[in-house]
Amino acid sequence: MKSVVEEIAGVEFASFSGNSMSYHSESANHKNSDDMEILKLQLSEWKFRLTQVWSLMTKFYLLNLIIMIVPIMQTAWRIEVGALENFLWIFPLVSAVFAGVVGYFSSIEMGRINEIKTRIRQYINENFSHFSEYPDENKGRRGHQHLPIIIFGVQLLLAITIMLIFLL
Repeated sequence: MKSVVEEIAGVEFASFSGNSMSYHSESANHKNSDDMEILKLQLSEWKFRLTQVWSLMTKFYLLNLIIMIVPIMQTAWRIEVGALENFLWIFPLVSAVFAGVVGYFSSIEMGRINEIKTRIRQYINENFSHFSEYPDENKGRRGHQHLPIIIFGVQLLLAITIMLIFLL
C-alpha cells in the first residue's frame, strides 16, 4: 500500500508533466511544483533520520548485548580469569547503564522523527486538499516513539537477571 506522500507524488507528477493538463495555469503548475519539492525534501529528511536512528539503535543494542553476555560466555567456555571472576557482575551493570543512555537519546530522536511526520501530514492537508480525506492508518498511534524505551526495559531486565546470577 502506498503512503499518502508517494501517492500524491505519483498523481501530481503524472498529471502535471508535459501538456497533459493544459487547462491549469502556468502559475498553478509552478506553485504545485514548489509544493512537491518541499514535500519531497521533508520526506527525504524523515526517511534519512528514521534510517539513521534504526541503524544506530541496532548497532548499539547489539554491542550492548555482547557486553551483557560476556560473563555467561566466560563460564560457558570455561575461561580462567582468576581474580577478575569476582567482578564479572560489572559487565551487566555497565550494559544496563549503556542501554539507558542509548534508549534515552534514541527516544528523543524518535520524537523528532514523529514531529517531521506530523509536519509532512499537515503540509499535505494544507496544500493538497484533494488528499485531505486520505485514510491515515497510523493516526493517534505513537508507539514507535517509545520503542527505544521498551527495548531498554527488556535489556535492563536481562542485565539484572545476569547480574543476580553472578552475585548469588
